[in-house]
Amino acid sequence: MIKNILIAMIAVLMPFGIFAQGQPGGTPPTPEQRAAKTVSGLSAQITLTKVQQDSLTKIYTDFFRGMQKARQNDDREMIKKLGDTMDARVKKNLTAAQYKDYQKLIEEERAKRQQQGGQHPH
Repeated sequence: MIKNILIAMIAVLMPFGIFAQGQPGGTPPTPEQRAAKTVSGLSAQITLTKVQQDSLTKIYTDFFRGMQKARQNDDREMIKKLGDTMDARVKKNLTAAQYKDYQKLIEEERAKRQQQGGQHPH
């Protein structure tokens, strides 16, 4: 179950470059920067209202802040909980049709990752 959640999170977030090196010099992006980039990428794929964009930015900022802490503590249970919470919050902020499109994006990215052997660009 944890593996599926992690795969889903990676699949959603990878196309939006959240795992990129960030700023020149290798400084990783902040949770706020990652959230903004993720929502921008989602907006390019799914038509979102301004209110939805603002809500999703808050959701992803909370998620990325939590993930920082979870990674520092190597807390896999917290990672699972963060993924579940993020997904539930995203679902509440999207229409049924938007959420369906969102899930489709996850599945497409998961399929791409499997075809590439789970490797991601650096």
